[in-house]
Amino acid sequence: MIGFRKFKIESFISLDYNFLIYNKKIEIINQEHNVLEAFLSFVLSPKTAFKIFLKIVSNLVNYY
Repeated sequence: MIGFRKFKIESFISLDYNFLIYNKKIEIINQEHNVLEAFLSFVLSPKTAFKIFLKIVSNLVNYY
């Protein structure tokens, strides 16, 4: 009975660890997708991207 309980706990830990790795992979894929989306939006609509860039720069200037 003790061996079975230990096995059960280890399998839960293993499942939890695999789930964490899976979540991390999803997070990395989402970040790559966001970068790709930002790049495509810059290529497809440079005017909007330039406005966003100016807004970021002006915020930085105001911050410092």
